[in-house]
Amino acid sequence: MTKLSRRGAFGAALAAAALPAVTLAASAEASPDAELIRICAEHPAKLAALHAAPDSEPDDGPTWQAYERSCEAINAAVPQTLAGMIAKAQAAKVEQLGIGYTTNPEGTLAAPWSWDLLHDLLRLAGAVAFPPAAVAALAPDARLIADCSRYAELEAESCRLLNTAGKMRDRDPRCVALRKQANLLDDEIAELHERITYTRARTPAGLRAKARAVSLDMGDNGAASAGPMNSDDHMAWSLLQDVLRGGVA
Repeated sequence: MTKLSRRGAFGAALAAAALPAVTLAASAEASPDAELIRICAEHPAKLAALHAAPDSEPDDGPTWQAYERSCEAINAAVPQTLAGMIAKAQAAKVEQLGIGYTTNPEGTLAAPWSWDLLHDLLRLAGAVAFPPAAVAALAPDARLIADCSRYAELEAESCRLLNTAGKMRDRDPRCVALRKQANLLDDEIAELHERITYTRARTPAGLRAKARAVSLDMGDNGAASAGPMNSDDHMAWSLLQDVLRGGVA
């Protein structure tokens, strides 16, 4: 992992104080994610210790090494349960608050951990297809699921139009027409993007639908295996917040 300066963790004590401790300890012993839950529960204290370390301690001293080992363990962990995902989301929230003045995860470990959690959620959910309309209509997240489904349709259509146009010469009237058709979709795509970002997922079906939308948003219409290609990661951060709440009303 990229090694940050100990001084760069300024404000970590604020982060540790601002968040409640992981509340999953009671079930941790029986969980396949017991070790991950334990590490995440201890992570805020390691951040706080790093911030409180005396200036006389070198940047690669024992306090930094303990913090770095914690980060590397969380990076490497693959949650097997929702409890493990919530624990990792709480650790990400601590990292995001480490700078003390913004809710933007950019530039902190919260950003890559948000991306990790997207893949974890999709993996735990199984197939990434959206629930059938008949099932979705009964869910508290019916509107969110419908928005995510429509978002996927429009993104796929926009991608198809632009890919087709890209095979033609720019001055070809057919190319111009295809690009205009794609542009006409942009307003609705942007509106759906904002609505999905600011709508809380309250059910597993809603979390799954939102995760798929995040994958499309950050992974160039679904080609997400290599990681995010879109610098706007606010939708992924929104999904992490939903997981942190446990996906319940």
